[in-house]
Amino acid sequence: MLELLLLFAVIVLLALFGRGLARQGLRIMLVVALLAALAAGGRAAITYIPSVQPASFVVMTAGMLFGPGAGLVCGVITGLLSDLLIGMLWPFCAWHMLLWGVMGLAAGLTRGLSFRIHAVIGFVWGFVFGWCMNLWWYTTGALKFSIGAFITVCITGFNFDLAHAATNFALLLLFSEPLRRLFRRAGLVE
Repeated sequence: MLELLLLFAVIVLLALFGRGLARQGLRIMLVVALLAALAAGGRAAITYIPSVQPASFVVMTAGMLFGPGAGLVCGVITGLLSDLLIGMLWPFCAWHMLLWGVMGLAAGLTRGLSFRIHAVIGFVWGFVFGWCMNLWWYTTGALKFSIGAFITVCITGFNFDLAHAATNFALLLLFSEPLRRLFRRAGLVE
């Protein structure tokens, strides 16, 4: 039931912010779709390395370069496609779609900040993503919710969340500015 509510939240966010992407034109929509495919393929290609998520970097880059609507759409598509590719469609898919969508949306809303600050934001998102995914255990009834139990689950998953955070930080720090210059030269961003 909660997964349906998460999907409803995704639909509401797409209705609110997706129009901005549509106004940017077909070229940008195509680039965002290609970025989502790249993110999903990248996640599937290195899924054997726990919590190293280049998909988060690509989603945040889409938001930073093309705005909140583009980041949201890229994140939602990335969550769906990558879960399809690695065979993890349900019940995680709705969570992934919402979290990556909100991650891209947030990157788009902060797009005026420097790439170094986005690298720090990406680091924080690595932990936020993991902590939100840890909530999944409680929605299935596998664990009874308590603050102590949630903290224990977060501590247990710290290394995985740190790997996600460090990957985001490193990729954003190293590649976000070169990608911005590349897309600027291609005439896709100002």
